[in-house]
Amino acid sequence: MSEINQIVGEYDKVRRQTVKIANLFEEKDWLKQSMADASPIRWHLGHTSWFFDHFVLKNHVKNYQSPGKKYDFFFNSYYNLAGKMLARNLRGSDITLTLGEMMNYRTMIDKKILDFLVSQKKIKNHHLKKVIILGLNHEQQHQELMLMDTKNLLFGKKKKISKRKNRKLSNQLVKNKWMNFKEGIYQIGYHGKKFCYDNELPNHKVYLKKFSISTKLVNNEEYLGFIEDRGYSRPELWLSDGWDFIKKNKIRCPLYWFKENGKFFRYTLYGVEHLKLKEPVSHISYYEAYAYARWKKKRLPLESELEIYGKKFKIEGNFLEDNLYEPSQELKDSCFGNLWQHTSSPYQPYPGYHHSYDAIGEYNGKFMNNQMVLKGGSAITPKDHIRNSYRNFFYPYQRWMYSGIRLAKHL
Repeated sequence: MSEINQIVGEYDKVRRQTVKIANLFEEKDWLKQSMADASPIRWHLGHTSWFFDHFVLKNHVKNYQSPGKKYDFFFNSYYNLAGKMLARNLRGSDITLTLGEMMNYRTMIDKKILDFLVSQKKIKNHHLKKVIILGLNHEQQHQELMLMDTKNLLFGKKKKISKRKNRKLSNQLVKNKWMNFKEGIYQIGYHGKKFCYDNELPNHKVYLKKFSISTKLVNNEEYLGFIEDRGYSRPELWLSDGWDFIKKNKIRCPLYWFKENGKFFRYTLYGVEHLKLKEPVSHISYYEAYAYARWKKKRLPLESELEIYGKKFKIEGNFLEDNLYEPSQELKDSCFGNLWQHTSSPYQPYPGYHHSYDAIGEYNGKFMNNQMVLKGGSAITPKDHIRNSYRNFFYPYQRWMYSGIRLAKHL
């Protein structure tokens, strides 16, 4: 298969997947947002199209006529060099485009991109090829965001998308083991010729003391023990900012948990369910993960430790393609899928990182402060999007992402 046909096939697959995810939800729920951090489906559909409009068609297709400045204003996210943008907290209220207009915009961009690609025998411009592939990976990130953002919206209404699809579960529970690693010099970061984000580069050496990683994610039953032992009322377990945050926001349990008649229930995309004790605990902030690890007299792994651990496993697990959309009971030792795993590493550039000065350079580099790294992917991450070197990042107080806890310890 030619390179052009490969890119056309990948473009079509990714764009269809985004619409498939949107269609899991009622159209009236495409328009609203629950908080500034979460965007409506309509905005995600428009923004992922705008990326190709602005960075591919405008810059690389002769005589291309943009559909209008309002699309730039509505659907630019944070690219200041690309012009003015709608405030993030207004994405659910101040976009005056109808759903029909937005979908027509999406269809038009698809036609222009595919016509352009088919007209090329080969993409000679290396930068252009790089931007198209970046745009597809960017859209896969928004596929995950659409699910987590809309779940947060529907939580207030306790709405569900459909009946839960359960995996066939083994009667044999995965037992927790500890995998030990020797002191020494290791290499982390992306190494290869395929796509990666700039924040995964360069591949470099790190020195690590000997350490051990748990082969199992912390489950709901284990986290319930932390709650029952007054974990949310013990300041000695918490970072100062974390303690202030949970007190100010009256947080007493993970996001989407609530108590009725003395029992915990959990909201999922399939509606309200009894707490499944053997499933991994999810929607946990860094602050909560840190406090739980202290309670267990363990710690969170460094991102370098988790990456070294990940080299022991194939990339397999519960991903978007499994159509479960929720974490499931672990069937075997793994490092990937189900839930993003908190690390104790701040999101910072690797030694020798190059932060470009154009608008694309705003994609990752400018966010490298005050956030923490998570690794491994989740139940709503496309499987072909994840890599062992992948670095996700969130603020330490955020909880609406599909995040969980894997413990580490010193040896």
